[in-house]
Amino acid sequence: MEYIWNTGIEVTLLAQGAGEWLLPLMQTASLLGTEGFYLVFLIIIYWCIDPRAGRLLGFMLLLSDSVNTFLKLLFHHPRPYWYSSRVAALGIENSFGLPSGHAQHSVTMWGTLALLCSGRKLRAALIIIIILISFSRIYLGVHFVTDVLLGWITGTALLFAVNRFFTAASVMAGRWKMSSQLLLAFLAAAALAGIQTIPLLLHTGWILPGEWMSNIAAAIPGAEMPDPRRISGIVSVSGAALGYGAGLALLFKTGGFHAAGSAKQRCARLIPGLIITVAIYAGLKAVLPQGDSLCAEGFRYLRYALTGLWITWGAPEMFIRLGLARRVR
Repeated sequence: MEYIWNTGIEVTLLAQGAGEWLLPLMQTASLLGTEGFYLVFLIIIYWCIDPRAGRLLGFMLLLSDSVNTFLKLLFHHPRPYWYSSRVAALGIENSFGLPSGHAQHSVTMWGTLALLCSGRKLRAALIIIIILISFSRIYLGVHFVTDVLLGWITGTALLFAVNRFFTAASVMAGRWKMSSQLLLAFLAAAALAGIQTIPLLLHTGWILPGEWMSNIAAAIPGAEMPDPRRISGIVSVSGAALGYGAGLALLFKTGGFHAAGSAKQRCARLIPGLIITVAIYAGLKAVLPQGDSLCAEGFRYLRYALTGLWITWGAPEMFIRLGLARRVR
């Protein structure tokens, strides 16, 4: 692996050698690939444009994040600035590097949007966004080029698999009783958590190499050492998956909802919807215990589950009751 990493370092240095003038653009492009941005993006689509597309994007994000976490923990690969002191740390990351989550998610999320939309110019623009997001990670010194390539490969596989089977699977699950749908949501969330922990068991006793720690300390003086084996990400996505699935089961039971409406109605949904989303996510974070304890992780799971439940069911129900949306039936 050292040959591949050493070659990757040269590519990273070549990218960073383009100059600091690129930094604002690369930081902006990287922001477009964050989970927080995708969350707001899919909320807008789900609440205000097309609930089916929003459900698809939500499922895609949860699945892609879970697969990416599994692979990162399986490979245990460093970030470029962890591996070499020659690389400038223009970004800070705490997880392992292979594959690039930004590259993978950009293919699954923006790629899904490209499949849903028509028009060559729009699709070309989305492909450019994918390329910019992916290149930004190399420029910022947080990913090797091989991380990006595997991210693209993994993202492409997920993109076509999910878009091929999502509709049929949704129709089949929609015919089940609500109790069965709720059970499916619970089992799926548990399976995501269980599968992602397998690599941790395979690498029991692993510690961050001293050389990596030295390079990190040199690149970011005073920074805390990353803990790439933390289970917080696993807990978060599992909780969100439970809330996502349970919310959809409850929503379908009452007939679903239409996103159609005037521009004023659609905008009016976002203000209270996002305020309550932030209140649940950030408010509970402020009052509930934080850290790595079992209790704290349990509350983290609850917080993400409630956030997912609100987004998929609570908010649409509120919109219907306020006269800002209507049921499908």
